[in-house]
Amino acid sequence: MKKNIKKIIIIIIIIGLIALAMITSLKEDKEDKDFINSIFVITENDSHDGVNYYEINNNGKIKEINNFNKDKQEKYIFNNCFISNIDIDSGKILNEYKEDTCKITDELNNNISLDDTLKDIVNKTTNYVNQITNLTIYKVNNHYYPTISFKLSTHNSYKLYYYDTFNKKLKHIYTFNDKYVIGIKEKDKLIFEEAQNDNS
Repeated sequence: MKKNIKKIIIIIIIIGLIALAMITSLKEDKEDKDFINSIFVITENDSHDGVNYYEINNNGKIKEINNFNKDKQEKYIFNNCFISNIDIDSGKILNEYKEDTCKITDELNNNISLDDTLKDIVNKTTNYVNQITNLTIYKVNNHYYPTISFKLSTHNSYKLYYYDTFNKKLKHIYTFNDKYVIGIKEKDKLIFEEAQNDNS
């Protein structure tokens, strides 16, 4: 009788372990499928005490991953380019591009002139309802990734976008708090081919 009870207990344990393994496998398969369409992003903390590596899918789902090498990129830094005012009637913050005070440089501090694509990205950033403190645009494999930074009451917010050059629209990828983007790596397939306009 005791032997039978032991056998039953062993069988139950084995069945439980098999079921747990199956559930874990299904969960991992689902996560893998969730990240079929994704890009890789490197961020650095505002305090400069840590670098983070992420994978973000086309629905804004994010997970931390092992370190990787970023793609070759061009970086356009916009300094003193925006002024913000509060609209008296609506109470909203309005951003205005100030060409006379704006200085645009690359990572080597070389001056950059605006082409039509950069002009359109700049024009679209002025539509956002928070005070813009900085704009940085990464050009990766001939694709444009603007990052717009906002100073909020409790933290700095960095919104990463993809610019759809065909539809001339911005697609919001993810918002980082107190972490700014320093590098991007694309997968073979571009995930934002049908970008929708997002002014959030």
